[in-house]
Amino acid sequence: VAAAEAAGQPVAAESEWEVVNQAREAELATGSVAAEADSVEKITAASYNETQVAFQDPAQLSAHRDSIVVEEAVQLTFFQKLLSACFKPAAFPDNLKAEREMVFCMARQQLDDGTPSHVRALHTVYMRLTEKPAKQRYGAHWEEIGFQGTDPATDLRGGGVLGLLQMLYLIHHSWPNACEVYRLSVSRANEFPFAPMSINITAMALKALRRGLLTPYAIKKNSVLRAVNDYHVGLWYQFFNTWKNGNKTIADAGFVTKELEELALTKGAVSMIYGMLNARLFEASGAA
Repeated sequence: VAAAEAAGQPVAAESEWEVVNQAREAELATGSVAAEADSVEKITAASYNETQVAFQDPAQLSAHRDSIVVEEAVQLTFFQKLLSACFKPAAFPDNLKAEREMVFCMARQQLDDGTPSHVRALHTVYMRLTEKPAKQRYGAHWEEIGFQGTDPATDLRGGGVLGLLQMLYLIHHSWPNACEVYRLSVSRANEFPFAPMSINITAMALKALRRGLLTPYAIKKNSVLRAVNDYHVGLWYQFFNTWKNGNKTIADAGFVTKELEELALTKGAVSMIYGMLNARLFEASGAA
């Protein structure tokens, strides 16, 4: 000790400060956890309608306008060109172009912890599907709804907040059907990752929108977001029937996903997919 003091190293004082600092860090950490737990307890489920309005914030979405692609040219065979010349697809109406841009911007907007509506929507999906109270923003509990890690934002990069909004729309469209989809995803025999699959289906719906396949329905409903959301739900119901009736397992996920995407981008299948909106999955499951 004398040598240390001679060298200008106050050992005892330094040790005391280390103890104080460690105690303070532990106190702050405990306070932080307690504060988060308190804020989580106050979270209430958000409705789809209020979330939709909040997610359309121009201040966030306008930053993505220069990076979006709203239309996709498809290579046609000679026969397809002849058909397209005879039966021209519906032109996309000018009055819906701004909304179409907004939809693609939402798919580019990433989950932002600083935006309360984003965080609340994320917790709402968890609460509604699992029928459990909200938990911390990060943690293994997100795996209960299929996210691949402790932070759902990582998986949501593929669909932005549109992917999150569409999970909420699935619940909003038919709570009983959404429950059946979720139950199947966590069943021992037929499990699959719910959240990533939903994000994949969001990507399929966006591709169909780019190719003009959803234009007639968007015109009919006078809403691009409604057209994309309903297509997402219809594809989910188609997936459910294929997965359940075919007794699929996680080993089949790649093949089933590819098959579903091919169907989603087939012009002749669009009406059938939208027709799936009237399906009652809970009755089909009860009869099985």
